[in-house]
Amino acid sequence: MNDRPVYQDALHTTLESIKPLGERVQVNLMEAIDLVLAASIHTDRDLPPFNRSAMDGYAFRASSWRQTMPVHATIAAGQRYEDDTPVDACVEIATGAAVPELLDVVVPHEHTDRGNPVTFDFADAPPIGGCIHARGADAAKGDVVVQAGTVMGAVEVGLAALVGVTAVEVHRRPRVAIFTSGDELVNDSVAPGPHQIRNSNGPMVQATVERCGGDVVHRSNLPDTRNAVHSAIEAILPEVDLIVTTGGISAGRADYIPDAMELLGCRWLVSGVRMQPGKPVRTGRINDVAIVCLPGNPVAVAACSTLFLAPVIRQLLGKHAPPRWRMVTLSTDTQGNTKRPAFRLAVSQGDDTARVPTWQGSGDLAHASGTQGLVELPTQATIPAGTVVPMTSWS
Repeated sequence: MNDRPVYQDALHTTLESIKPLGERVQVNLMEAIDLVLAASIHTDRDLPPFNRSAMDGYAFRASSWRQTMPVHATIAAGQRYEDDTPVDACVEIATGAAVPELLDVVVPHEHTDRGNPVTFDFADAPPIGGCIHARGADAAKGDVVVQAGTVMGAVEVGLAALVGVTAVEVHRRPRVAIFTSGDELVNDSVAPGPHQIRNSNGPMVQATVERCGGDVVHRSNLPDTRNAVHSAIEAILPEVDLIVTTGGISAGRADYIPDAMELLGCRWLVSGVRMQPGKPVRTGRINDVAIVCLPGNPVAVAACSTLFLAPVIRQLLGKHAPPRWRMVTLSTDTQGNTKRPAFRLAVSQGDDTARVPTWQGSGDLAHASGTQGLVELPTQATIPAGTVVPMTSWS
């Protein structure tokens, strides 16, 4: 066991050998959320495209200011104003409205009596440009507003819409096949017998894949026969970028997945990790297809999905791949492991405190309800309350 790498080294080895997908696709703007932009987005005109009033107030020529001025007109946002404003007059103007040509200052309502004529509550002329969002102040026509390589979020979608973009070029989602394993598993359409359990791993892994940006193109359960395992994996290889398996990778007589992968040319990157849960986890490649083999117990699947599977998907997408950790303080004494680092499901208690619920081993998925992620514990029997440890959120 001691020759197995620790988690951080195992993840580094994995990500170092898995390259982002190079293929680009064009998608509708709203389909680009969480994908990586492959081609920069440019402005189609100045931003803002006109001198824009930054406040509700009154616009006029600064050089013609008087403490009391007649109000010549009212301009609403979106209104096209083509009148000539008299030199000694002002116009009432709404936030976001285009400031008429030659008018060069806006004074907010709160500095006036809002009458007509309007009287201002200051004695000196205001500075030119006050409360005006000048044309081109944000970006000039042709400027880049979203750089290639950016993960598309709500703000980026808003910027694209602002410059008239309705479709964008992105790095495509990785195509993923998920294989659970074990004759004891039944799907949700079958009533389990006394010797069977429902398949929770398949839906749980699919949820992680889809949340991280992968496209699940196949999901099935492998029977415990050597030929069936080999044939199923071989058949799906040409169609996918990533194969994920659960179970079938330990030392049991029916654990055929590693042999099947090797017969198909798998080069293992990691074959077991010094951690709990998840010691048997494997990563590898068959040519350009990434392989992530998770253990079979559901808590180990949940933990290793966040610690290995999610980073691999993010790597394929060209995103920041490793989990993001923050430091939290344990609120209660917590049982650890004296032989290898332990990753435990944890409940956040505010921004900087966490609690590890009592569990019955890596088959106990029920205790995972209400948890927000994982803490990494030091290698010792008991970690006292007040110990500061790293925590990452579920992927």
